[in-house]
Amino acid sequence: RAHRAHASTSTQFFAVSALVLPLYPRLPRQVIGVFAVAIATSIITCGVLSRVHELEITTLDGAYAKYVYGMPYCRSGAYAIGALYGIYLHEARRARRPSAALGLAGSSEHGTGAGAPAREASAVWSIRAHTDAHEHAWRVVLWAASFATLAGGIVLPWSDLHEGGLFDHTASVWSQWQKDLYNALQRPLFAAALCGIAHCFLARRGGIVRELLAAKAWEPLAKLSYGAYLWHFVLIMWQSYTAIEYPTFSRIDIAIRYVFILVGAFVISLCSFLLVEKPVMNLEGAFLARALGAPPRGGAGAPKHVASGVANAQLGEPLIDPVADHAPLASTDNPFHITVSPGNPFAAPAAAE
Repeated sequence: RAHRAHASTSTQFFAVSALVLPLYPRLPRQVIGVFAVAIATSIITCGVLSRVHELEITTLDGAYAKYVYGMPYCRSGAYAIGALYGIYLHEARRARRPSAALGLAGSSEHGTGAGAPAREASAVWSIRAHTDAHEHAWRVVLWAASFATLAGGIVLPWSDLHEGGLFDHTASVWSQWQKDLYNALQRPLFAAALCGIAHCFLARRGGIVRELLAAKAWEPLAKLSYGAYLWHFVLIMWQSYTAIEYPTFSRIDIAIRYVFILVGAFVISLCSFLLVEKPVMNLEGAFLARALGAPPRGGAGAPKHVASGVANAQLGEPLIDPVADHAPLASTDNPFHITVSPGNPFAAPAAAE
């Protein structure tokens, strides 16, 4: 049941986005308002539920798992923050190359018709030019605040440990209003902090941390991680329901179970990626190429990639760094990139000519 709730929650978010985001060029403020309402709803709902049911700050708490953990109205805030950051990146890219925005007719800087809504969308986000010194200082502050927020969300719950154990409410160190505040803000702040760190990385800041996380060795795991997330709970349930005796809780037993579920989830994810995800992505790429009027692959003037998503609808051009005035990025930096041709499923796409 919990696994179905997780999968259905993600599917609901994707379905709503597919209906809402295409309206953004013509109704930018309304679309942004929808996501803002989702954020506010998530914060208020989580806080109220935490107060009404006197929830703990751990997902292992039965009441927390029942009323908050898998509920879409409690998770929508984090998803909406990611969507708004994606819109910001789209507008930042348009601000540096307005004539290429979405490939809309009449979207030049001085035009009317279909370009007018797109220019209205650009006006929603005010993107100012900063000096290099101010820009660097701002990103240092953003990096520090984002990292501190992530660390705080992980470390703070440890301050509520007490002699009575994790589930002894009578011995809790935190007051209920502190738990309510944490439960209300935990996911939105975590999502905002991730966006802040991603913003620094996209601006080619972050030093050795960025270089480490951008290593090619992570690419296979990045393609399989979401599948592993979906499959790991299936393995946990299979292991539990097929057991013929109660498990023995020991360090060795926990270690074996951990390794089995970790490796098994990624192996099954690899199978589902090769049999389902990759073929569907290839079909999507071929469909987008035909729908957007791109030349057949291999023909004269054929683009080297088909970009998917609102922010990357322009075909056949190198991507421009959305948050920094640097040289164009190779198409391998595009997280939405889809290759149409078969071959190595983990190979990075070729850069656009």
